[in-house]
Amino acid sequence: MSIGLHSLKNAFSKKQKNTQNIVLYALALINLEKKLMKNQKFLSQISNEINQIKKQNFLSSSHSNSLARLGELYKSTLGELNPRIMVRVSSFICPINTSKSH
Repeated sequence: MSIGLHSLKNAFSKKQKNTQNIVLYALALINLEKKLMKNQKFLSQISNEINQIKKQNFLSSSHSNSLARLGELYKSTLGELNPRIMVRVSSFICPINTSKSH
């Protein structure tokens, strides 16, 4: 336990700014997941939309249309909950229209 507390202390030190951001991001994701699990409407919406995307078997999961639909799904569900977590996709990784304002 001592090692864990020491690591956590170091994560929040000024010297470890990058690690601090990762820890805060992870905590925000855990908090967001708890809120999502209490929201049946969003859970159902996410499940239905993912199933629709899967049914389009002619599209791979990395196809730009699938990625765009997943992005819109995130915005209309998880994006409505607090804390809001910004999701940024590199145009190198995901060459969908990045000029759209979100």
